[in-house]
Amino acid sequence: MAKAPKAPSGLGISRNNNKFTSSWSRGAKYTAQSFTYKLNNGKDNYQTVGSGTTSRTDTVTLSQWYPKTNNKLTSFRFYIRGKKNGKWSSWANKEYKISAPPKPTLEAEHSNDYENRTTFTWLIDRGEADPYKVSTIFTNCQWWSSLLPDSELDPNQVTDWQETGTTTDWIESGSKVIEETQVFEDNYSYTRYFKMVARGPAGDSAPVYAKHVYAFPNSARNVSAYATRMENNQGYIVSVKWSADA
Repeated sequence: MAKAPKAPSGLGISRNNNKFTSSWSRGAKYTAQSFTYKLNNGKDNYQTVGSGTTSRTDTVTLSQWYPKTNNKLTSFRFYIRGKKNGKWSSWANKEYKISAPPKPTLEAEHSNDYENRTTFTWLIDRGEADPYKVSTIFTNCQWWSSLLPDSELDPNQVTDWQETGTTTDWIESGSKVIEETQVFEDNYSYTRYFKMVARGPAGDSAPVYAKHVYAFPNSARNVSAYATRMENNQGYIVSVKWSADA
């Protein structure tokens, strides 16, 4: 009685953006092969492969996943088996885990030309790795912002986020200019807070924060002045004293 052939071996998965290439070595000279892949270990997606095939590329539609929908994609797994002498081998399988994108870097820079304008600049830095081939898949960024008077909160303590928006898809760096239109009251400080996460099919990165404080000097108080005559009637030295609330 014929034995079942050896299962495929040497399985591997590579990725280019949303295209996953599955590869394997045949365990015998098969007369047929059966291939399927699963997303998040969900339903089978059976595909036709020839008896001598050793690789296949499948495209995942990212618009069906977070942040475009509420469904998160964390895994691509393929299964392959071969047939010989009427017997199927056991299934061999390989998984590619998908991670959320890394936390962006974020900086706040106040304009030298416009006192009411601050630019928040962000960057998704994945090092020297090809961003389309590492396990993290990036879609876009979401940001939140808030202007609070006399606030001493750390940015991660802010809960009253007044504005929100998203960045252009697939663009890994950029900036958001916020121009204050509110009239600031004297002797008050105002803090512009900014929060951002990078988003991908597997979820959000850890949040990153930045802020800029619009601080106005307090008025001088207890102003006094006096003059001291210089020697030999060469003039006067005028001294001015004042205080201001911290």
